[in-house]
Amino acid sequence: MWAHNLWAPAQYRDRVGNLDVPRSHTQEVDGEAVRAGAWMPVQRVEELSALDMRWS
Repeated sequence: MWAHNLWAPAQYRDRVGNLDVPRSHTQEVDGEAVRAGAWMPVQRVEELSALDMRWS
């Protein structure tokens, strides 16, 4: 599921040129609407960083 949902912001970035995805934005991935803006909130990044996620 993670990999499937990851395609939503990747497609958005390829189309728009950045990852400033509006919270209400949905992106179609394999015929399914993925709420890209709700899926990748800053909170998740902060939570992963708190677990010592290595961002390279």
